[in-house]
Amino acid sequence: MVATSRVGGSACPKLRLVALAISLALVSAACGGSDGGSSAAPAIDLTQDSTLDDAGDQTGDSSGADTADTADPPTPVPAETPTTTPEPPAEERSIEDVQASTIRIAAQGTFQPVGESGQLVSAWSGTGFIIDESGIAVTNNHVVTGAALLEVTIPGIEGTLNAVVLGRSECSDLAVIDIEGDGYQALQFRTAPVTPGLSVFAAGYPGSGIDGGRIENRDYTVTGGVVSNTTGTGDTQGSSVEVVIEHDAKIRGGNSGGPLVDEQARVVGINYFGGDLDDFNLAIGAQAALPIIQQLRSGDVESIGINAEAVVGDGFSGVWVQGVESGSAADRAGVQPGDIILTMEGLPMATDGTLASYCDVVRSHSSFDVIEIEVLRLSTDELLTGQLNGTPLARSFSFAQELADEMGAGNRGQQPPPSADDYEFIADDTNRVGVEVPVTWVERDGSPADFGPSIYASPDLDRFNTSFDVPGILVEVNYDLRPSDHGAVLDIFDFSADCTFDSRNDFTGAAGVFTGLFDVWSNCAGTETGLLTLAASPPDGSLVVRMLVQITTQADLDALDRALRTFDAVSG
Repeated sequence: MVATSRVGGSACPKLRLVALAISLALVSAACGGSDGGSSAAPAIDLTQDSTLDDAGDQTGDSSGADTADTADPPTPVPAETPTTTPEPPAEERSIEDVQASTIRIAAQGTFQPVGESGQLVSAWSGTGFIIDESGIAVTNNHVVTGAALLEVTIPGIEGTLNAVVLGRSECSDLAVIDIEGDGYQALQFRTAPVTPGLSVFAAGYPGSGIDGGRIENRDYTVTGGVVSNTTGTGDTQGSSVEVVIEHDAKIRGGNSGGPLVDEQARVVGINYFGGDLDDFNLAIGAQAALPIIQQLRSGDVESIGINAEAVVGDGFSGVWVQGVESGSAADRAGVQPGDIILTMEGLPMATDGTLASYCDVVRSHSSFDVIEIEVLRLSTDELLTGQLNGTPLARSFSFAQELADEMGAGNRGQQPPPSADDYEFIADDTNRVGVEVPVTWVERDGSPADFGPSIYASPDLDRFNTSFDVPGILVEVNYDLRPSDHGAVLDIFDFSADCTFDSRNDFTGAAGVFTGLFDVWSNCAGTETGLLTLAASPPDGSLVVRMLVQITTQADLDALDRALRTFDAVSG
């Protein structure tokens, strides 16, 4: 789904995710949008703006439905009562008969595309197709999840019809909806094997861009091609599909959820991704989808109720939540659009850039099981922990909160925490270790030290190194030490002559990427200045990072939280 900001219309504003300018594997997809997508593809840096293709469609988004802002939702046109359209015998059906069963789905709701900041009340569109004359239709999960309103247009019927979602599955990227009325013409599924070389046709309603906050849509289109592969992997950024059909029948944003049919108008697959490069297009294999579709007629399957997209960066990964189904397990837990699910049951999510690990966890539990989750909320820069079907999300341990009184900063409620724009990621001269620091810490030194690759930052490095009256940070990495050395590394930082030693504590970073120990020092040189020193290692134990942060004010406590959440080191 391609979504636009409600202010300025920027398709992909600059955003730094956690420690680095994370390169997300965003793709141009058919998944319902004006050239968005949900499959593995060359990474696109979030700091780059989206581009436009020759047709003026917005590209670079990851979910696939055509989207636009909805300051003034259109007034629905009363729909005529549908009448039954005579269906030709199956053996006499042709491509021309597909149009009567292929629907355009217009959705309105809360949706936050990957890389966007701030929840958007948006409109988007996709495609679907009718499988039962009573009005049962199939589409993609990402076309409908997060929608407060679904309106359907059907060829030959004037106006729009309302539809309700019967069931959805983010892992299979499928959803079943029920359109008001009955007497519709339905498509049939192909039962014969699908093999490379089979002629296929993609039907649907691709978008043609956004004009003045409104979606402009092309008319119904059909493109032809052949099946190239039926054994490709189904683990992508936006789904974990059992059987994937690769083909070169061009599909674009807005085609998501539309049918891929053979020459006899029988459904071969459900389109969910289209790429400009070499017309690489993907459909969910119909025969594998049929059992799931049958279950979806009675409720959700393999789902916690989100519109999900895998995101990956150096030392960081997670599942970006683009939309949330009201009343779902995710909604009850307090998950919001724009959140990033870092772990489920302690397992880091999306480390390979796909939803495979996420879907493995979901498929290993019933819809009522309690599942521990860890969430990063970028809008407030909070790390949250909680449970699906259990304890709702709440802010996890914060050094800024816990150490405010101990370090003399006090009264954190007097001002809001700094925004993401107040920080920037810096690295040492060899790009082996780095961290996010306040932009006001303008003096930096990235030259190697005796311990190993290192980076210093402070408003005044000379005073940071010789006094306790300015904030600053030191981060460095050693490749010869191991986790068993954490205590000895901390013992090197001995400030007992000037500061009061308060405590030594266990440390676990976001998503459990680094673990170790930290010491807290206070009342340095008779002032309210405090120090935190840290020694930590990644799960493989291949290195030790040590850090020192000097805290003089409340703002420095926020910088401490940010540093401990964002530091990273490259393995030797």
